[in-house]
Amino acid sequence: MLWFSRRKMELEMLALEKMKIFAQRSLENEWLPESDTIRQDILRRKREVMMEVELRMNEEGFAFRDLIDIQHRIFL
Repeated sequence: MLWFSRRKMELEMLALEKMKIFAQRSLENEWLPESDTIRQDILRRKREVMMEVELRMNEEGFAFRDLIDIQHRIFL
């Protein structure tokens, strides 16, 4: 359970960081390109964490449809 809580907290922190970047950019009226390095790093790490969660859930025998389903279950 501790493992899952750490992954959930990491995903929440990544989401907050992403929102912070978007807020800063919108206040500065700057466009956030798709190739923005920080944004890409956040998305890459989010995918990695979700894949770790998927593997762990498969090992423990949980049923789910896809990564989006897992993400919704994490944030319930």
